[in-house]
Amino acid sequence: IEGSTSESTTVEFDITPGMSSNAVSKLLEEKGIIADAADFNQYVIDSGKVNNLQVGRYKVSSGESYDSIISKLTNSRNSSGTLRNRNAK
Repeated sequence: IEGSTSESTTVEFDITPGMSSNAVSKLLEEKGIIADAADFNQYVIDSGKVNNLQVGRYKVSSGESYDSIISKLTNSRNSSGTLRNRNAK
């Protein structure tokens, strides 16, 4: 669209062991990916994915739908990091 200044920004970030969905939501808000951390966090809870967030490094773009972001964060294949086996000694 001519004259449009709206551009998508891609941000890389990490989800670390022990991070809550609330902490992830706040991180996404700080990075400018989402506008409202509380709204996104409630969406994660309502979608039933609150316990499915995967540890790893992710790339997400501003303007992505909540469903798209959640899909990335709950699928370890989308992570550019390696998940650690919690039972490893």
